Amino acid sequence: MDAGREVAIAVAAQWHRCVHVHTVVDASGVVSLESVDVEPSSTAGPVPRSAGLAVGPDRRVYRAIPEDGRIVRSPWRPGTRQFASEDEDLLTPQRLRDAGAFTAIGTTAPPVAATALAVSPDGLLALVDATDGAVVVLDLVDGRPIRRERLSAVDLALAGDELLVCVDDPAQPLWRLPWRRSPRPVSGSVPARPARVAVAEDGTRWVLAGERVYEIGGKRILGPVAGATDVEVDGQGRVVVAGLPGSDFARYLVGDGVSSTAPLRAPRYDGRGLARTPDGRIAYWAGKRLGVGFPASVRYRTEGEVRTFALDSGGYGRRWGRIFVDACVPDGAALRVECLTSDDGEPPPATGKSFALHRRGQPELPWTRADDFVTYEAPVNAPPGRFLWLVLTLRGTPAVTPRVRAVRVEKAAPHLIDKLPAVYSAEPRAAAFLDRYLTMLAGPLFDVEAAAEERHVLLDPSATPAELLPWLASLVGLVLDDRWPEPARRELIARAVPLFRARGTAGALREMIKILLGVEPVLVERFRFRSVADPDRVDAGFAEHAHRFSVVVRGRLSSAQAAALRDLLDEHRPAHTVVEICTAGSARLGLGWHLALTSVVGPEAGFGQLAVGGVVGRNAVLGRPSGGLRVGAGRLGQDARVEP
Repeated sequence: MDAGREVAIAVAAQWHRCVHVHTVVDASGVVSLESVDVEPSSTAGPVPRSAGLAVGPDRRVYRAIPEDGRIVRSPWRPGTRQFASEDEDLLTPQRLRDAGAFTAIGTTAPPVAATALAVSPDGLLALVDATDGAVVVLDLVDGRPIRRERLSAVDLALAGDELLVCVDDPAQPLWRLPWRRSPRPVSGSVPARPARVAVAEDGTRWVLAGERVYEIGGKRILGPVAGATDVEVDGQGRVVVAGLPGSDFARYLVGDGVSSTAPLRAPRYDGRGLARTPDGRIAYWAGKRLGVGFPASVRYRTEGEVRTFALDSGGYGRRWGRIFVDACVPDGAALRVECLTSDDGEPPPATGKSFALHRRGQPELPWTRADDFVTYEAPVNAPPGRFLWLVLTLRGTPAVTPRVRAVRVEKAAPHLIDKLPAVYSAEPRAAAFLDRYLTMLAGPLFDVEAAAEERHVLLDPSATPAELLPWLASLVGLVLDDRWPEPARRELIARAVPLFRARGTAGALREMIKILLGVEPVLVERFRFRSVADPDRVDAGFAEHAHRFSVVVRGRLSSAQAAALRDLLDEHRPAHTVVEICTAGSARLGLGWHLALTSVVGPEAGFGQLAVGGVVGRNAVLGRPSGGLRVGAGRLGQDARVEP
């Protein structure tokens, strides 16, 4: 059914135009019953001094104790008691190794009062020193400071491959600080004296100023939150604002609009800072352990209402067709609708005579599949009119709410009563009853007609239902392997014809393997390994290398992936060839990995060329790069391991 025959409310901006009575719209554009505010879990305490807290990519907790000038690193064990024997003080002097005739100096960091921490993936720790507001960068491999930038900083956050720093400067409160370049000011509207800064995984930036949170480069403002002490963004993009010690964390869904959601419980929160964990949760320090916030129980209102704006059919005196509502209605909840029509653009008064909807087995759109939201259907039970208003009534329990994602209405649907003799529609009341009665039969007939009109969708590999993929593949002579992911099967069908033209070549095999695994393989013919230095080995080299090739995959394969890859090679490689598969878990140097052919040794060191005028300490560093692991500095089981 083409979009011209329907009018819809399907996105958050449209739902926000509606009138809501005890209902809310979340960031994804789904309507549900409004939640009732819950009581805080405990009484808030006094505001403590800020301290840094971070959970690094190495899954270890970095916690600052500014009163003692310490930064403690310990294993990440949320919810369990942390033992002092497991703590490692990063700022205490360490016994120096024997340096022979040389004397090592400056290998430990001076005492600092760290009030903010951030850990980079390549082993750098950035902190704010409250004694002078400087940003200090430490190398976690050997604990030595490599940079100190005086900015009057109050907080910092990791933003991709650089730091975002808020400073105590009303004229320029926000700065970007690359790891090895000079700081740069951030343009845009920024509150005069921000206290904390946070960066979401998608790059959205937020600052806390007073009791409100402001989006940098946007217009969204969150809050107020009484006694706000910190802000962080979880792995799903929800902004979390911490209040005073012992209080719950406020949470906000941000999208086309902003709405608050169930707060996070934070038992024994000390009020000194938040951190995002590697799995996207919000962590805090609670006494002698690392706590993780958990959602508070939500209590919903038992009834709410959504009144839509005027839906325009485009013609006066129009008889509307059917209503389709994509909704999730759990047990104990209900969804009803009332229809109001008019030709003058003014809605008539509601009568309160709502009716239930029928649950469909499949969506009304041809050749689409249902997801968690089920499509509900009902005829428009209202007189003809150009404009239509819907009144959706949502009913639930304190623990359960219906959820509505989209509403669609047929504005030009045919009616079976028009195919009957005119005598059946002569009397208005009888015609209205007969029209509603025939609608139950017309729906399935129109669905079949729409499916026939849209049957070309079945020939589109990206749109056809998954159960029809084998049939579609058979049209191009392709037999699908069910072990392949569904997106890979769809892409293989779409590219089957050009790939079959080059079947058996290295290029075609490389593309098929890339479709299956999602990574670029390396195909090396074995004749490139032979040596011509010894003429006596020419015959032996022919037997060892001719008609043989290797497939090198830079990664590990599951058993299902390995089996699917072997079957793919058996099916599409030249019949006279012999192939071997090498992966990161099975290859060794000289067997699978070959220098100058298939070898890959980690990321590059990251050295840059120093130009005339460069300043050591700002855009240049003397010595080794900090991105790698120095030989002899790693510890087995922590930052180094032995692969089988």
